[in-house]
Amino acid sequence: MNTKNFVLNGLLVESLLNLAPGQLSILAQALELAQERLNVFANDPAFSAKMALAFGSTGNAAALQAAWLAGDFSILSGIEVLGAEEINEANGAYAVSTDRIYLSLAFLERHLSDPEGLVSVLLEEAGHRIDARLNEKDSPGDEGAIFSALVRGEMLTESQLGALKAEDDTATVQLNGQSVQIEQAAATSSNPFYKYDIIANVGDLGITDFENQPSINDIGTVAFIGYRGSVTDVFAGNGLAPLIDVTGSSQIQAEKIDKSIDKKGLII
Repeated sequence: MNTKNFVLNGLLVESLLNLAPGQLSILAQALELAQERLNVFANDPAFSAKMALAFGSTGNAAALQAAWLAGDFSILSGIEVLGAEEINEANGAYAVSTDRIYLSLAFLERHLSDPEGLVSVLLEEAGHRIDARLNEKDSPGDEGAIFSALVRGEMLTESQLGALKAEDDTATVQLNGQSVQIEQAAATSSNPFYKYDIIANVGDLGITDFENQPSINDIGTVAFIGYRGSVTDVFAGNGLAPLIDVTGSSQIQAEKIDKSIDKKGLII
């Protein structure tokens, strides 16, 4: 099978898989948004302090800042779309040994109408690549997730930052017959942005599918946030107990996963 090369927003994307026009289109949108976020971030007066928060005081980030201000976003180039099973069922990953960002096709497919979800993971994996270039040793915890949050303007509490600093985001996988260590944006982790084991994707007519869950008949208690209508009608006839309508402070937890809280349900 031949590798197919695509240039999206000036960035190289490769895949052995057949990517549909819609998949390429949403990925191009996500890459454009990621480039815009990096440019805005480079203009932030607190740029140096935020980079140090993510990657430590070692290394010089000034060259990256200058590049992003000049419109050079090659830090995002070199992306391979592959099956999630090849990267430990993660949403995305980065390997120092290949200097390649990996993106799960399943994750891409689940976000065909949600480029911001893709931006979060693309920036996280770019953060892992940045860390490898700035530091001789991998920074403690999930520095990619911290970087992604900071670039996207997310406010991290001390407890969230502590959890990310303590997280082990590494895994070893087999790629092209070789054992490769990756840093991954796992589908489930202690990362506050992936706090819940299962996320329900929601359309205008209710829940459309579940992430990391093959059947709605296997789940337990459902917390459903922000549906415009009768929340108990969403699962009518499936034999589950009535859904719990989560309101108040729990909506803040939903925003950590997706700012469009009326488009997500959370399984807790």
